[in-house]
Amino acid sequence: MLTWNQQNNYVKSHNKCYNTGSLRLSSRTASIAKTQPRTEILSLAKTPQLSLKMIGTRLAPAARRCITATAAQRTFSTSRRLLKALPVQVTATGRGTQQTISCPGKPYSFQTDTYPVLGGKDSAPSPVAYCMASLGSCNQVTGAVVARDHGIKLGEWKVDVTGMLPTDVLVAGKQGNPNWESVEVKVRVQTDVTEKDKFDFFVSEVERRCPITALFKLSGVGYKSEWVNEPIPEES
Repeated sequence: MLTWNQQNNYVKSHNKCYNTGSLRLSSRTASIAKTQPRTEILSLAKTPQLSLKMIGTRLAPAARRCITATAAQRTFSTSRRLLKALPVQVTATGRGTQQTISCPGKPYSFQTDTYPVLGGKDSAPSPVAYCMASLGSCNQVTGAVVARDHGIKLGEWKVDVTGMLPTDVLVAGKQGNPNWESVEVKVRVQTDVTEKDKFDFFVSEVERRCPITALFKLSGVGYKSEWVNEPIPEES
């Protein structure tokens, strides 16, 4: 059992987790919480469970809000719909390396293919290209949400995303990790923000709340970003 100081330092080191409400309890932990109300357990991915006894008056309020007996409850951000989950579903049909992907109940669809080196015809963007696109567009969508929450006016976005994908596992079939080696995001966005500190806060909030950014960072990819603040042109 860890000492209280060790437990407290552990919780503090995961500040980003309990600020976004992303901690989850396993079903076993939820059962324990019901039968032992004075014991709460934080379950973090790839780490041993920590039993925090008698922490009701010690643990920071922000952390306490994240400890819940609801199994597998997940929230997406600290926006107004904090306790809501956004259902996302796609369906696909295809042959060979080509697919047509649609979203049930939506009027649009899109196609995917892949590069000739992988047996494709390069007739549509590849899944890995869409992966890069989702990172760039999700930053823009999240940026719009953050700007709305903090009264920031936005103009045009220009986003470039570059990734290095190792092929030893994907193409050659070697043992290892097929994940991205590195990803770099470059953003130029027009805002009405004039103070550097406020723009830096805006960027940090976007990257903290963006689910696709989190997907990359938490998977261990070498992640780098560069944001440039540009003034919104005056209307003629």
